[in-house]
Amino acid sequence: DISRIESGNISYDPEPVNITAVTDSVLDITHGFTINRDLQLIVHRDEPETHYVLADEVRLREILINIISNAVKFTHDGGRITFETFRKPGTAPDNIIFGYRISDTGIGMSKEFASHIFDEFSREHTATENKVVGTGLGLSIVKSFVELMGGKIYVESEQGKGTKFTVEIPLEIASEEDVYKKKESEQSVISDKSIGKRILLAE
Repeated sequence: DISRIESGNISYDPEPVNITAVTDSVLDITHGFTINRDLQLIVHRDEPETHYVLADEVRLREILINIISNAVKFTHDGGRITFETFRKPGTAPDNIIFGYRISDTGIGMSKEFASHIFDEFSREHTATENKVVGTGLGLSIVKSFVELMGGKIYVESEQGKGTKFTVEIPLEIASEEDVYKKKESEQSVISDKSIGKRILLAE
């Protein structure tokens, strides 16, 4: 991803999606991260006026899952992770700003390191963090994806008390019909490609 970002070969492909369904899928994965951990997951969802927008579902999911997986890694058992959604008016009647806020009660970070958190290969050299496997690339990729979508990302943190990430993405409003047409088109392509094929489905 970093190589593609630096060479300008990464694209943003917004398509009609149900933003609530995207959030649901992220939360399903989040529950998988915490299933063997003693972590409290708190969810606050601001019901959007419209569920249908143009968004790059894959990139948006990558952004959120990366931030959440970091929260899980850097929060000790007995801690708390909070996932919130919110919305703001867009710059025009046909768009909205959809936001996510992910906070934890984990190890946090120093103010000095927080200013470099989105740099490539950035890792704070503390005894606690050095026990966690990682390359220091995830948040750099996240920031690139957010900016590719025309959005913004903010971080607030205090060492020993936790970290809060806020992501705001401008999204053009779509309709339920747009999403339905997209699904119909995808199903048609799958059907055409499947004719005469033998398929094994493994769960």
